[in-house]
Amino acid sequence: MKRSVMFAVVLVAMLAPECLSASYSLKRLDSQIGSYGLGINNSGQVVGQSGPMGPAVLYSGGIKYPLPTEGAGWDINEHGVIVGTFQGIGRVPFLYSDGVLKELLFPGTTSVDGDARAINNNGDVVGFELWRDGNGIFTGGAFLYAGGAMQLLDATNSTANDINDIGQIVGRFTNGFLYTNGVSSNPATLPGAVGYEGRAINENGDIAGVAYFPVPGAGHFHAFAYIDGVMHDLGLGEATGINELGQVVGNFYVNDDLFTRPFLYSSGALYNLGELTTPQRLFGTDRLDYASAINDAGQITGDYFDNETNAFLLTPVPEPSSFVLAALGLIGLVVWRRRKR
Repeated sequence: MKRSVMFAVVLVAMLAPECLSASYSLKRLDSQIGSYGLGINNSGQVVGQSGPMGPAVLYSGGIKYPLPTEGAGWDINEHGVIVGTFQGIGRVPFLYSDGVLKELLFPGTTSVDGDARAINNNGDVVGFELWRDGNGIFTGGAFLYAGGAMQLLDATNSTANDINDIGQIVGRFTNGFLYTNGVSSNPATLPGAVGYEGRAINENGDIAGVAYFPVPGAGHFHAFAYIDGVMHDLGLGEATGINELGQVVGNFYVNDDLFTRPFLYSSGALYNLGELTTPQRLFGTDRLDYASAINDAGQITGDYFDNETNAFLLTPVPEPSSFVLAALGLIGLVVWRRRKR
């Protein structure tokens, strides 16, 4: 983690109250039907998708910046570099930096399906890709893009979802959900679970994800949080994001997976985000629909449903570090604009 980012995290930790903030303010990020917030950095910049077919988009400083491609932005690092997927002949992972969109392809191959899911502050990218080589042979699995080269991590129905700055990768691999130094493993387990997928990891090695159980329907999926070496079963659903303070966001399954209920797990307690949001968005046609990611200031992005799907940004009220957020947001916007030029 860069020094400036670490300083911001320390300030957030110092200014955060002992108990959870009473509420979150909800900001609608897009007027386009079918928009989604998928990733967020510590400056409060959000990436996602604007409209059913895209384009991939950056939301920064109250302004929407479409990227020059159909598809979706999955993640953004502290330098404003974005990764995601665009629609070519197939779904193609991309990296967007300095105004240039780069396809992430294995040499001599054509992407059939894939996503670039996450990028760390060193510029390392992880995701999954299914490709066809010059002989028409299909291969695919979790990949790491580092030092300008693509590396296949695991070719057995695998995917890589997140990477921290020391190179730890989480996802779904042959032997577990954590990939470190060329080896995948399950650092902890839940009784009765038959498989796992890590969705997010922080710099401490804490992990949020989903465990699979041998039961039908929504009961097959349990959200989990692996924090300070201890595995926590959070209930039916999936955990999708985690920050440096160990706060986890995810989504519970409701009515046998008819819809989801976003949650926050903080200091050992579970909260319904719909009850903490102003105005409240619970069930029915006006509700928080999906929480995707959380940053170190506690800001959360995802999408809500109000007769249409819209990207949102939740900000704690009172904000734990409003001055830090404002400074980081301005710096992030300046960096992104310079890179775009």
